[in-house]
Amino acid sequence: MNYFKIILLASFIQIFCFNNSEAKGINLDSLYITALEHFNSGEYQQSVEILDTILFIDSTNAAVYNARGAAYFRLDSFDLALRDFSTSIKFGLDNQDALINRANTYARMKNYDRAMNDFSKAIDIDPKNIALYYSRGNFYAELGKHLEAIKDFNKVLMIDDKNSNAYYSRALSFYELQDYNSSLADLNIALLINPQFTEVYKLRGPIKQKTGKHLEAIDDYSIVIKHEPENINAIFNRALSYQQLDVHDLALKDYTQVISLESNNKLAHFNRGLIYYETGKIDKALEEYTSVLEIEPNDPEALNNRANIYYEAGQFDLAIADFSELISRKPKDSDCYLNRGNCYFNTGQYELAIKDFSKAIEINPNAIQTYYNRGKAYKNAGNIDAALKDYNKFISLAQKNGTYTKYVDNVKKEVEIMKSNKNR
Repeated sequence: MNYFKIILLASFIQIFCFNNSEAKGINLDSLYITALEHFNSGEYQQSVEILDTILFIDSTNAAVYNARGAAYFRLDSFDLALRDFSTSIKFGLDNQDALINRANTYARMKNYDRAMNDFSKAIDIDPKNIALYYSRGNFYAELGKHLEAIKDFNKVLMIDDKNSNAYYSRALSFYELQDYNSSLADLNIALLINPQFTEVYKLRGPIKQKTGKHLEAIDDYSIVIKHEPENINAIFNRALSYQQLDVHDLALKDYTQVISLESNNKLAHFNRGLIYYETGKIDKALEEYTSVLEIEPNDPEALNNRANIYYEAGQFDLAIADFSELISRKPKDSDCYLNRGNCYFNTGQYELAIKDFSKAIEINPNAIQTYYNRGKAYKNAGNIDAALKDYNKFISLAQKNGTYTKYVDNVKKEVEIMKSNKNR
């Protein structure tokens, strides 16, 4: 948000009485008007050149320094703008306009302490100027100082309790502080004052969403979309709420609209993949996760989801390829080894399965299920002693932790059968 305030017209009013007798026949008023015209036309360098001429003749005119500083600012010559605004302040007692302009220049130069100092000085000059409190409040908000911002918005509303912009800005700060009730209250007041305030719906929708009021969130996003049919954020967020309500057809419709507007929107592809998976459209889910990986090859969630779908579909070789790629990126993730081990087990590659299960246990010694899986692999590989050891470890951990207890009796039976067969 740009809080810079251009004061050229105000500056002209301040210098309407140039001493033309000292200007050796040059009409400074006329020059200044020409400089203003160039500025308003975006011809900032021409404006600077004319203002240079004026200052050569009248070198202490605070308003002209302020005007030239504004032109330099537009040219991104912030050092020169800062010099001119400071000179304007020097020659013009209580020069509020130059203080505001210098504050914004400091802000662009990331010197936030000095920027805030100038805003405060301007407010000291005119403590009833709500525009100054509003600007400083927004500036505090941009710096993440939301409590300070709220104080300034409070001052605006004490002077003008019908200021919908101040309610909206205060709502933004409440939102950042996760005070959603206060934010929502301010947004509702802003809408009462100005029912056409579309930005309010853009913020109220996410608050409704965060508080689980998805139908109300959908209503707000729909209003935004009505005014801005290609607002990707609103369409995507409405899809999220539809998805939370399991209204899959409308969620898919919105995600598809997002993708038509922004084909590389990986979140829309990812979420569409989730819906396809949940509704049993496995091939389409695979297509979506593949699309995500084409957009972002390093996306671990998409890779993991695709690998798991391949596993469930019995396409173990493809699942192994994806899990292997995932392991190369997440070498300390025990679940990746467990999952790839399961793939190896299902393809009869028991030694590779044992190797992966062992790595998973090395990373996470308390992974109860992995001991059982490795035990089965050992059993199928003919290593009964190792299998018994893992089964007993599974039983011990399960009884100790109170998890997988429903499987304990069956595993005990397996242990007894293996022992019996071993002793024959």
